[in-house]
Amino acid sequence: MIAFHRLLFSGTLVCIFLLNGARAQDIPLSRKGFVDVYYCYVKSSVAPADKSFTMKFGDPDNRHYGLPDRDALSNASTVVLRFRAWTILGELVTHPTLYWTINKQFLHGRKHRVEYAKISKYPDLVKRYEAIRPSALRAIVGMGLNPADTYAGGAYAWFKVSDNDVLIYPSGKSPMTFPTAPLNAGEGMIARSEEAPSGQWSFVSNFADFKPVEKPAEYCSPLRQATSAGDHAMIRVGEGQARKNGTSRDQNIWLELKWPLDAIDNIHDLFLQYENGVPPSPLEEADSTLAAESPRAYNGPGEWSEAYEDDLKGVTAFGDGNVYGLKANGRTIATFSRKVYANIQGFNNGGKFFALIARESATQKYPNYLINKRGVKQTINGHSEFQSVQQLEDGTIAADALLSPGEFQKKIAVRTFGGGQPQGIFNTLAEARNVIENYDPGQGTFYGSERDYSVDKVQRIILSPEMTVLSSKTMWKIR
Repeated sequence: MIAFHRLLFSGTLVCIFLLNGARAQDIPLSRKGFVDVYYCYVKSSVAPADKSFTMKFGDPDNRHYGLPDRDALSNASTVVLRFRAWTILGELVTHPTLYWTINKQFLHGRKHRVEYAKISKYPDLVKRYEAIRPSALRAIVGMGLNPADTYAGGAYAWFKVSDNDVLIYPSGKSPMTFPTAPLNAGEGMIARSEEAPSGQWSFVSNFADFKPVEKPAEYCSPLRQATSAGDHAMIRVGEGQARKNGTSRDQNIWLELKWPLDAIDNIHDLFLQYENGVPPSPLEEADSTLAAESPRAYNGPGEWSEAYEDDLKGVTAFGDGNVYGLKANGRTIATFSRKVYANIQGFNNGGKFFALIARESATQKYPNYLINKRGVKQTINGHSEFQSVQQLEDGTIAADALLSPGEFQKKIAVRTFGGGQPQGIFNTLAEARNVIENYDPGQGTFYGSERDYSVDKVQRIILSPEMTVLSSKTMWKIR
């Protein structure tokens, strides 16, 4: 506890405060009102030491107070949650990012423990092991928000991080993330500027406690005035007086981290099958197949100079006459009728995969398909047809699978020339609907009548150029 005493020296009032116990951690903000801190399970090179909090789950014995599943962190060697927050026109904006690395010693599934050293002799099991990543994350992070003037008083704040706020990338990958859309401050932050009983608040651990407030701009005042974030808040208790307030057991995070437990158990089951020879591992099957094959006869000087089907290189897309197609080294690999398909596009991935656009399907017009370099349609996370496929600036590929069309529809007047039109993809239906309903065409040139706009529910799947799934989340897209 911090106690303040007033002393009068030569007509000057001096406020002195005494700190009992260890000095609390205090992180200066790079600019007033902009929080940028890291919550670390263990030390990590991605988290600057002068901006990092150690994750404190409340109970020093088992972390159960702030970690509903005690084993949630055992499958990772490092977990870092970077959290940024600021305000725009009185509304709250947050930007959480998850960094993590997989535990290379063992993974806990629902029923089994998989040891990396044991399965490492089977390459396919190693790939399965290293592809494991958390399936979902929810968190509530806490911190004291303190202004430059200690006696002006700060506040202790809890911030909510939901599934839709975070993209979970593979182990060790640097994620590409985006801020959330501005929202009512109470929906993402709970702030306490009054003194807590005995100087300690119970840590917020229920998403239902986050509710809209009537005056969000006023509610955000502690964040706008903050110049540091700390373990504790300096709460104003009187003129020239402030006391240190924190949380029970110094807890600063509640974390729910879920894993694909059945996929981990499946690695264990396959390992036992491989060990018993039923079925043989892919490596053993390949060795047996090669041993059984007889050498192929050589039939002429030009035979082996042709592209071999299993090692196609330099594949490109083309449009010619009545077909679109794929070709390599002057040889046509696959063709698609222009009566059925409207276009074919390549990606910057060395000719490994392409986007094939059909004219229509049973569910939508101009559906997109992902095909490999042999023209075979790919199924990604159970989806083979996509509303759109595009390569992003960082080289990843965004494939949007249509889940539910027309969840909101409205006809509005839009500016044909001289301004933008409603568009984009959003975390919630409310955000997308708000863009359409609040669209202001302003001054410009209008052609024709009003235009129908629709919000579709889609599954946005982010893929590597090699078609590895990096993330998948439900979103809402303006069409």
